[in-house]
Amino acid sequence: MRPHRFANPLIAGYIAVQLLAPISGFFKDKFDSWGRFTWNMYAETYRCRNEYQVVDERGLARPLYVDGYLARGDNSVAKAAHRDVLPVLHKFLCEQLARSGTGGRLRGECVCTSNGAEFQTLIDDKADLCSAPNYGVALR
Repeated sequence: MRPHRFANPLIAGYIAVQLLAPISGFFKDKFDSWGRFTWNMYAETYRCRNEYQVVDERGLARPLYVDGYLARGDNSVAKAAHRDVLPVLHKFLCEQLARSGTGGRLRGECVCTSNGAEFQTLIDDKADLCSAPNYGVALR
């Protein structure tokens, strides 16, 4: 029995998976899904502007610094700036505000661009994120 009889198909299969698996990243909208790690991620630039506020019953807004609620890391809020992840983040923020006894409405703004294209709005900036459908995340 020759050892390369099984090794060659195994190596060919491994190479095929490595070449074909990342292709799915080209067919997903970056704003709709965090996606999986692929080599084409390095070919994209993804920038977001995020701002959250707590608006009290008098209408006074104070900033809410979301980074304090997230794990430390580079640009942690931008990592959550996808339509499938933002509702989870907003639900968590609403629960944290309720636990802390902080009254008011949570509002936010999140706009992102991929590869310098036109900015897309991911959050309805006029909605109370805690009571809005889908926690204020704008659908396509």
